[in-house]
This record gives sequence, structure tokens and C-alpha cells, in this order.
Amino acid sequence: MDMHIKIGFSVGAAILVIAFVFAYINFGSLENLLVVHFDVYRGIDFLGSKADVFAVLASGVAMLAINFWLAWIFRRRDQFFSYVLAVGTVFLSVLIFLAITGIISIN
Repeated sequence: MDMHIKIGFSVGAAILVIAFVFAYINFGSLENLLVVHFDVYRGIDFLGSKADVFAVLASGVAMLAINFWLAWIFRRRDQFFSYVLAVGTVFLSVLIFLAITGIISIN
């Protein structure tokens, strides 16, 4: 596998690990309900537990694993598609990181 693809997936994984550490530090010992979604016009839309926050991170890890598997399969057929998957994975990891930091800042 190309080094650029490995770097892309490594950066995506590192961003998800950092998001997990932030979430664990802020919500590790918390047992209260958390504000998971807040709308400016309607206020609090969705309350959840810390398991809901960690489910967002788990979906990010699943997305990273599936994209890595697809890039591994398509690396010989279409190298460009593997690059797109690597960059897309970094982009989605950043979005998940921003979602987690938004939930932390609201709570």
C-alpha cells in the first residue's frame, strides 16, 4: 500500500483517538444525561448518555476500518480511489472530532 494512503488512515485514526481521550476525560465519571444535540431555534433537541457519545466514536472507528478495507481491496485496481478514501476518512474523522468537541462544550 502506498505511503500516502497509510499516512491518511493513520492521521484519521489519531484524530479519533484524540477525540476518544477528550470524551473520556470529560465524560468518564459522569452519570447524568448529556445534551447531545442543541438547536439555536428550538433549544435542546436530544438528550443522551455517555454511551451515545461513545457510540459516535465507535461509528467513526467502524467507518475507518471499512474505508481501510476498501482501500486495501481497490489499491491495485484504482489507486486514485484509495487516495479518495484516505482523504475522505481524514475529513470524516475531523467532523467526528468537531462533533465530540461540540458536545463537550455544550455540557
